[in-house]
Amino acid sequence: MRAVAERQRRVQPPVPFQDAPEDAWAEEGTPDARAAHPVIPVVVFGQLTDQGKAFAMRQETYTLPEAFIENPERFRDHVQAALTDASTVGEGLRRSVHLLAHALLKKDAERDPHKDDVGKLANQIPAEPTYWAGLDTPFRAYLLALDADPQAALRDWHAALRRAALVGWHTAEQAAGMNAAGLRAVEKAQGPLLKVLSPLKNGDTP
Repeated sequence: MRAVAERQRRVQPPVPFQDAPEDAWAEEGTPDARAAHPVIPVVVFGQLTDQGKAFAMRQETYTLPEAFIENPERFRDHVQAALTDASTVGEGLRRSVHLLAHALLKKDAERDPHKDDVGKLANQIPAEPTYWAGLDTPFRAYLLALDADPQAALRDWHAALRRAALVGWHTAEQAAGMNAAGLRAVEKAQGPLLKVLSPLKNGDTP
């Protein structure tokens, strides 16, 4: 990362287009390049494997703002904190979904359902995929906003985490159903999610 930063310092920004404002430029092929200063496009690859065989691959392109060039360590800390908060909220959502699945499978006066059955039902509820998918655009906006005001960027990111988590939980509520049993299950299961979301109302870390 240091090598990229040093290289970027030596690269002059391209000449602005004639019809663009004098203080703005956009490098062709650079996503999210809305800032009036150099940015660094980064392509990230990932894959999921099972017993050495890849069964899912993904490619993402992000834009690192000027804050990365000026202070890579501080930029890394900002991003790490944002991702940690996202994981904390995601874990709260995951726990609530599992509690919901347990409550839906458990019958009155009967023994607890088998954990495999709980896990299977929880995996059928698309709350977590909905949550993470809803953070793609806000995360890109967060990266760009670090140049202007890191604290404001964090507040906006926390608001995005809360919105995405509630949208994800709504899919779980729909899966539970609006009957009496479903409503009781939702009430019992929402605790872990509400616990991690509560600090976000005041801009605190979950």
